[in-house]
Amino acid sequence: MRLVGYHNTEAVNVESIFQHGFICRYSNEHWLGQGIYFFADIDVAINNIDMLEHVNDIKTIAVEIDVDDVAFLDLDKK
Repeated sequence: MRLVGYHNTEAVNVESIFQHGFICRYSNEHWLGQGIYFFADIDVAINNIDMLEHVNDIKTIAVEIDVDDVAFLDLDKK
Protein backbone atom coordinates (compact mmCIF):
# COMPACT_ATOMS: atom_id res chain seq x y z
CA MET A 1 0.00 0.00 0.00
CA ARG A 2 1.29 3.50 -0.81
CA LEU A 3 -0.03 6.52 1.03
CA VAL A 4 0.90 10.06 2.01
CA GLY A 5 1.57 10.64 5.69
CA TYR A 6 2.01 13.90 7.57
CA HIS A 7 4.54 14.06 10.39
CA ASN A 8 4.86 16.93 12.86
CA THR A 9 8.34 17.73 14.13
CA GLU A 10 10.35 20.62 15.49
CA ALA A 11 11.68 22.87 12.73
CA VAL A 12 15.27 22.13 13.73
CA ASN A 13 14.73 18.44 12.80
CA VAL A 14 13.47 18.96 9.24
CA GLU A 15 16.82 19.17 7.44
CA SER A 16 18.17 16.09 9.25
CA ILE A 17 15.05 14.09 8.36
CA PHE A 18 15.42 15.06 4.69
CA GLN A 19 19.12 14.11 4.70
CA HIS A 20 19.08 10.97 6.86
CA GLY A 21 15.46 9.83 7.05
CA PHE A 22 13.45 9.27 10.19
CA ILE A 23 15.26 7.92 13.24
CA CYS A 24 13.08 6.39 15.94
CA ARG A 25 14.25 7.40 19.39
CA TYR A 26 12.91 6.00 22.65
CA SER A 27 10.41 8.22 24.43
CA ASN A 28 7.95 7.76 27.28
CA GLU A 29 5.64 10.18 25.46
CA HIS A 30 4.89 8.02 22.39
CA TRP A 31 1.14 7.50 22.17
CA LEU A 32 0.99 3.85 21.12
CA GLY A 33 4.47 2.61 21.88
CA GLN A 34 7.78 3.23 20.19
CA GLY A 35 7.61 4.36 16.58
CA ILE A 36 7.28 7.26 14.19
CA TYR A 37 3.76 8.60 13.89
CA PHE A 38 2.03 9.95 10.79
CA PHE A 39 -1.36 11.49 10.21
CA ALA A 40 -3.36 10.50 7.11
CA ASP A 41 -4.98 13.94 6.89
CA ILE A 42 -3.03 17.20 6.81
CA ASP A 43 -5.81 19.12 8.57
CA VAL A 44 -5.70 16.65 11.48
CA ALA A 45 -1.90 16.97 11.62
CA ILE A 46 -2.09 20.76 11.77
CA ASN A 47 -4.90 20.70 14.34
CA ASN A 48 -2.74 18.39 16.46
CA ILE A 49 -0.03 21.05 16.57
CA ASP A 50 -2.55 23.57 17.86
CA MET A 51 -3.84 21.18 20.57
CA LEU A 52 -0.44 20.75 22.22
CA GLU A 53 1.83 23.28 23.86
CA HIS A 54 5.18 23.65 22.10
CA VAL A 55 8.21 25.67 23.05
CA ASN A 56 9.80 25.34 19.59
CA ASP A 57 8.49 25.98 16.08
CA ILE A 58 6.68 22.90 14.68
CA LYS A 59 6.62 21.97 10.99
CA THR A 60 4.58 19.34 9.16
CA ILE A 61 6.42 17.11 6.68
CA ALA A 62 4.51 15.27 3.93
CA VAL A 63 6.05 11.93 2.92
CA GLU A 64 5.11 9.04 0.63
CA ILE A 65 5.03 5.79 2.58
CA ASP A 66 5.12 2.22 1.22
CA VAL A 67 3.85 -0.22 3.81
CA ASP A 68 2.68 -3.84 3.78
CA ASP A 69 -1.04 -4.15 4.53
CA VAL A 70 -0.30 -6.36 7.56
CA ALA A 71 2.03 -3.70 9.04
CA PHE A 72 -0.49 -0.84 8.72
CA LEU A 73 -2.43 0.08 11.86
CA ASP A 74 -5.61 1.97 10.93
CA LEU A 75 -7.11 3.50 14.07
CA ASP A 76 -10.17 4.72 12.15
CA LYS A 77 -11.44 1.19 11.39
CA LYS A 78 -13.47 -0.74 13.93
